[in-house]
Amino acid sequence: MPYRLLLIPFAIALCLAAVPLGPPRPPRTVTAGPALTECEKLPTAAQFAELARTDPLAMLNASMSRYRCEVRGYTCVMHKQERVGGSLGKPEIIDVAFRDDPFAVVMKWKQGAGLANATLYAKGENKGQLLAKSFIGLVTPSDPGGTLARRSSRFSITDFGIYRGTLRTYAIWKRARDNGTLKTEYLGTKPVPELNGRICHWIRRTVDPPEVDNFSLDETEIRSPERYPKDAIGQVTIFIDVETWLHLGSDIRHPDGSLIASYYFRDVELNPKFDREQFLPVTLKK
Repeated sequence: MPYRLLLIPFAIALCLAAVPLGPPRPPRTVTAGPALTECEKLPTAAQFAELARTDPLAMLNASMSRYRCEVRGYTCVMHKQERVGGSLGKPEIIDVAFRDDPFAVVMKWKQGAGLANATLYAKGENKGQLLAKSFIGLVTPSDPGGTLARRSSRFSITDFGIYRGTLRTYAIWKRARDNGTLKTEYLGTKPVPELNGRICHWIRRTVDPPEVDNFSLDETEIRSPERYPKDAIGQVTIFIDVETWLHLGSDIRHPDGSLIASYYFRDVELNPKFDREQFLPVTLKK
């Protein structure tokens, strides 16, 4: 009799195991959180400084990411001097208003104007033409990729701006890295006199073999320095603002050390409020 009593709990357990307890539970799954956006993945200032010292391509990429996150347009005073068609032009000082989307830029020369003292290009407007105002006030259209434009500037106005300048540098340096010819030197953080003393990361690239820039980012031809010897580039120094990470300056030299071009974006005001006429042809008359 005692043995039968001991078997009762075991029998009850077997019965309970045979009774269905509802539908089976689905397997436990772990769901990922929301993907980080480009802006949330930006490096810290310290990390950016380390990239400037150790990985200039990653630094340029971070600079462009921050620009896309924070910048919609700007005004500035641009200082430039460039060699076009083998001849070094005089220094130029230009008041600039720039809008990213839709792309538009107005340039008004304060010093060093050539054939025009003011220009306007607005993507999708004015039949795709560049508008230029002469010294007598006449506004004329021209092809932004045509002969006249190529005789007036090293780069197309359709590629104007801080961001596209950074993109151009990134694309060229990446191609050099992929070819095994990228040689850069980090020169530290120092004030740049041409930028009113702003503190920038200085990064210098020795270009060996020499290269020649294309007029437009859309062009895929690799231009030969033998064919364009006066435009052959042997050294490029870029200046990346420590505070904003913007690519505010470039100094481009021939292998013999002579200047090919320099570009500086001074007194930059980010995301200003433009008036309705800022990028219309009437602005050239103001």
